[in-house]
Amino acid sequence: MTDKTIRTVAAGLCLAAVVFFGACGGKNGNSGVRAVLADYIGHTLILPGDSVCSLFDRSYGIAALDADYLVVSYIKSDGCTPCHLHLPYWKEFGSLLDTLSSAIAVPVLVIEPDTLEKVAGFLRTANYDYPVVIDTLGTFSALNRLPEQDFLRTFLIDRNGNILALGNPVEHDKVARHFMTLITGYDRDETPSPLSVGKNKIDIGTVSQSFVREFEFLVDNSSGDTIRVESVMVPCECVVAEADSILPAGSGAVRVTFDASATDGAFHHPVAVRYRNVDSPIIFHIYGYVHR
Repeated sequence: MTDKTIRTVAAGLCLAAVVFFGACGGKNGNSGVRAVLADYIGHTLILPGDSVCSLFDRSYGIAALDADYLVVSYIKSDGCTPCHLHLPYWKEFGSLLDTLSSAIAVPVLVIEPDTLEKVAGFLRTANYDYPVVIDTLGTFSALNRLPEQDFLRTFLIDRNGNILALGNPVEHDKVARHFMTLITGYDRDETPSPLSVGKNKIDIGTVSQSFVREFEFLVDNSSGDTIRVESVMVPCECVVAEADSILPAGSGAVRVTFDASATDGAFHHPVAVRYRNVDSPIIFHIYGYVHR
């Protein structure tokens, strides 16, 4: 990878940082993210030589994937496994990668679990059919100097292991679009969305496992047409969500109920709402910490 290419990729990833910190060159946090991107992009991500992808009753080495690109996400699943894995989102992203005609791109989850049995059982129950490395020894994290920020512990790499981009494509649509641009070599044309959201993040702080609450978000429709809901995706059974269709020049509610009874420790629950004839989903985020 040339210096020019690295600079171009790093500049593109600054767009992903907007998801968290606003415009490039703004807050100190954004400068920290840009520094991390500059530090990692162009370097090599090391996958353990004996990594075995477990897929239900089949196992095979990483090399057998023979992919042009891998999207490698490291997940340390302490506490509630479903809360950390976000498998419905990874299944959808894997399906999107499957539609690429010019390149083979595969998502690979590297899970460092607190309990092997819990992870294996959940993957089977969830019918997750993309490669997973269950790294009980923590080999991946020992071989690689990982970013402190969890949302940057997902890497787009080429077949030589070179890091092209960082960021979580299943939780942030701007990151997903940037990954797809790098994989396909062209920008996807996207119609400007008539929908906008004033607030899409809530941090509930520290709560107990008896915590149950409904949150409401509003989505504004600037068009002259009624925009109807196509689908609502939640990360786990801890979250229930529903969304209203939105009348012309009106607002529609997205109601999200979080039940903390099965959650333990820090969590991030994204809720993705897709509307008909709107290119990108609107993603809402609930953060917090659950103590026993």
